[in-house]
Amino acid sequence: MGNFHNILKEALRSNDPLLAAEAARLIGEWNGKSLVPDLIENALSSRFYSKVSAIYALVALLAVEAVPGLEKLLNAPNVPDDFYWTGYKGVRAAAAVALLQFGSDAGVAYLQELAEAGDCVFSRWYAPALLRLKPVPELQPYLTLEKLCSLEERNAFDEVPYTDAGQLCMLCEALGLINDPAAVESLEFYMNFHSRYVRGQAYRSLHLRQADEATARRICANAERHGTDFERLVAAEIRQDSAILLEVARQAPLAFDRASALDALVRISSPHLAEACLVGLEDGDTHVRQCAVEGLARSKHPAARNHLAGLLDKETESRVRCAIAATMLQKEETPC
Repeated sequence: MGNFHNILKEALRSNDPLLAAEAARLIGEWNGKSLVPDLIENALSSRFYSKVSAIYALVALLAVEAVPGLEKLLNAPNVPDDFYWTGYKGVRAAAAVALLQFGSDAGVAYLQELAEAGDCVFSRWYAPALLRLKPVPELQPYLTLEKLCSLEERNAFDEVPYTDAGQLCMLCEALGLINDPAAVESLEFYMNFHSRYVRGQAYRSLHLRQADEATARRICANAERHGTDFERLVAAEIRQDSAILLEVARQAPLAFDRASALDALVRISSPHLAEACLVGLEDGDTHVRQCAVEGLARSKHPAARNHLAGLLDKETESRVRCAIAATMLQKEETPC
């Protein structure tokens, strides 16, 4: 167990913010409760904005001992104050939302301040998380369809001007959760946005709102019309079509699409998951191999543990090694 702990601890303390964030995510998703003190240390001491991943992990692990630290981060996030961007506010908002998830309203006033300013940190990045929580009376007036879409001013041709696709993906996620049937119209608009990732999230959110055959057919037709592998895999996940997902996982030119197809095979509990992941472990891209590790560990393949243990000595990329360590650590920490 010590070796697995050390791999993840070292990554958490890395000068590479993405590696540290991935280690935190893995600890949270793979139930690495023994590393809660290290996550708290990372959240308090790291100077990277990406330490929000450690905050998410602490919530996932139900680490109530993190509450005092989260209260401290709410007012003193210990990151550079990038007044012209969103990182500093994002860390504070992450702490505020986490406190709500632990039953504390200590951060509500700050979230309300962001909402009053129409800040994208509230109306984009954290709107989906807030919509998944028990309603907070002070925040509900800002979590309406009108308020969330107010940043997107449509011109005379009823078209949205260019904006950040990452923000619009978060908006589409929120539109899938909001208690307003009129959100369907907005999602149908974003089904034809210029970014395939925005279109893909619009498909997912529309299907979440309307999980019927007619909607599934429309989504699949739209995905085929645009023709990108990313949209095809989203539509295939909605249809639970393992054949298309296997094709994308093996043949898509873009590594992100191959990795996303592996993740989709996990979500539909495909009987072909282990087969696809074993192929993915040989991929030349780090992210694909990392997704293959996590997918194989979730596949319940009888040889998965031994295969991953042997892979640890051969793998050189830190992110993939962290994924192996996290999956192996969970198996050691989880009682039989």
